[in-house]
Amino acid sequence: MATIKFLHRSKKEKANLTLRFRHYQKIDSGQTLNFLIEIKTQERVDSKKWNENKEIRRRLEDIEEYILDDFKLKYVTSMTKEQISSFLISSYKEFIDDGGQSNDTLLLVDWMKKEREDLEISGMSYNRIRGVALSTSIVEQYNPFLEVSEVTNNEMASLRDWMVKNRKYALSTAEKVISDARSSCRLARSRGIRLADDFESYSKKSSRSRDKKNEVVIFLTQQELDSIDKLELTDHRLVNARKWLMLGCYTAQRGNDLLQYIVKGNFIETKQGLMIEFTQDKVGEHMRILALPKVEKLYVNNELPTKVFLHDLNKQVKVLCKMAKIDTPIKANLTEEIELPNKEVVHRKVLDTRPKHMYISSHDFRRTFCTLHFGELSNQDIMKFSGHRSEAQLMEYIGKKDHDFSSYKKLYGLE
Repeated sequence: MATIKFLHRSKKEKANLTLRFRHYQKIDSGQTLNFLIEIKTQERVDSKKWNENKEIRRRLEDIEEYILDDFKLKYVTSMTKEQISSFLISSYKEFIDDGGQSNDTLLLVDWMKKEREDLEISGMSYNRIRGVALSTSIVEQYNPFLEVSEVTNNEMASLRDWMVKNRKYALSTAEKVISDARSSCRLARSRGIRLADDFESYSKKSSRSRDKKNEVVIFLTQQELDSIDKLELTDHRLVNARKWLMLGCYTAQRGNDLLQYIVKGNFIETKQGLMIEFTQDKVGEHMRILALPKVEKLYVNNELPTKVFLHDLNKQVKVLCKMAKIDTPIKANLTEEIELPNKEVVHRKVLDTRPKHMYISSHDFRRTFCTLHFGELSNQDIMKFSGHRSEAQLMEYIGKKDHDFSSYKKLYGLE
């Protein structure tokens, strides 16, 4: 038998009710099922005599009837406590969506959605907007009824632990989601919503040392590029992908910028030679770069590659690298399918040793350019192509440390 009861558990004058669900059943095997589950609701009431208010009682009765009817239709004895908890959250949300939406704007996920809208209006980059959308969906899975005033240190620690232990996300990903959630809380505060007393004292759990330990700088060597260039190809898609690969490795552009801007219309003839002019999407950096010999040859011979989706290009690049026998064993993270404790299959980064060709994608073109030219040209000259705004950024990007003491040697006559 399933029952529902609503509880007021706050000392505040106004607070959201907690829904307590209890299910007790004896099944044929002789086993007894006894579940007690509580979820937070959006039903915000005054602490005094709320259960004597006829309008509130009528609404709570409607919620109870809706969820219990839904439970009768969908319940099977094999359901776990976690599955029933997810069902309750989903069923209550369906009730709200069917016409019971509260006018309160206190939910964290609502403010995260609002922040995403503001980012879109302000013209923020696609990746930033996509990142906030992903963080929102994760917080919604964690607790769709979490209020901004409940974003305490303990709550964020619970979210972090849930992501790392239950959902198998990297610690850095969990901290990024928490950062996005806290940013939305600040937006709510700017609109008059009060936050938790310890909101500003949150301490980020650093994952930098762990990430650095597992981080491998992957790029193509000149020999590997030559091997790809010499491949005899009959598949026009691989021929096209090789052209994009060469353009990427000799223009130092990110995948999206490469496909969108290294195109015929952006090549210009100047007194300094053939140039490519565009503005990078991610950081808004205006670029004018020299078309290096391999790039110029494709342009002059009217052999620039045709349009392709980035996802398809990344698949084709891996095929090219495998054909070129780029298979040095490398231990690094790669996204794979894994099974969570609840048997759900998800995609997560997994640290393992694999052939190098499995890691190569358009993301590595820019790093290949920077690494191949490092030490051959000045850092400033490399940055003219890559768009890095400081030498420190460039050095970190290619995994190098500055051990150049030539200026000291010159000053003290040690050369």
